Amino acid sequence: ERLTQHAVQSTYEFLEKIDTLPEADAIVAAPITFSNVNQWVQGTGDSLAVLVLCEESTQGIPTIAAPYIRPGLMQHPALVTNIAQLRQWNIRVLYEPEKAHALNMVPWEAVLEELRLMQQQYYQNPVPRADIFPEEIATADAAEKYQLSPGYLARLARTGTVRARRFGRDWIIDETALRAYLAQPRKPGPRTRVVKVYRGWREKDATGYENTHVTVNGNSLAPFNTVGPRPPRKIRFEWGYYGAGPSQLATAILADYFGESSVEGWANWETSRAIKYVADFKNEVIGHLPPDSWELTSEQIREWLEKRKEAGKGQEEDRDILGD
Repeated sequence: ERLTQHAVQSTYEFLEKIDTLPEADAIVAAPITFSNVNQWVQGTGDSLAVLVLCEESTQGIPTIAAPYIRPGLMQHPALVTNIAQLRQWNIRVLYEPEKAHALNMVPWEAVLEELRLMQQQYYQNPVPRADIFPEEIATADAAEKYQLSPGYLARLARTGTVRARRFGRDWIIDETALRAYLAQPRKPGPRTRVVKVYRGWREKDATGYENTHVTVNGNSLAPFNTVGPRPPRKIRFEWGYYGAGPSQLATAILADYFGESSVEGWANWETSRAIKYVADFKNEVIGHLPPDSWELTSEQIREWLEKRKEAGKGQEEDRDILGD
């Protein structure tokens, strides 16, 4: 981080703003294991490193792979086939199983020398990239510049409404296309969406007892009763783990987000969307909130719901849950 002035990325953090790195001049995957080689070719990576390799494989960037393979796997048919496939993609694979290199990987000096030669050749005869735009902007920068939400911009990119390309969890947008889209006349009628901010923190009272506080836009978040006509005696919102307290918080936030209420004073289990999504929301969001204090916006909840639909978790009858 001191050398690059950019944060080291190792995982996709949920609801975190990523540090958008500059365009890569070259990519080196070293040492890369048997499993990673196979995942790369099959497009089934389960780590940030392999997913970045999958995204960049066909972009023309000079790429080197230096496998680190256990002796018993060197001649495995899947490995042999997939290394051949990487080479067909013009990826330079430094793999010489017939030579007895230490640790079964070519020396780092050879990797760096090959990188120097590849970059020299690339900049003499660069491979054109169809997704490099004359004017580019990341979603976070576009959100600030044009006063739009990052979720809205990501949706424009995902749906192809404006030209864009993926960069990790972020999008790099063709700013010329974005300006043209924003200049189009809009349908009449209000489309402004109120953004809610949910905040939680812990605070000790005079006796040393630690209380939890949760607000929405500065007002106390009301519990959403799910147990019957009469509310439970005591509700304590909790977060950062999986249990009854986090379930109460997840249900209350979703109920507030969806604007749910009931004349009976308690949730209808058949129609409540808060109840429908509470288990996944607790496990994927509430259970991962920082233990001391946190902030969550309605836009982040909206993005979470959108990702559920993209992953096929949303139901057909829920196509209107996102609203405008």
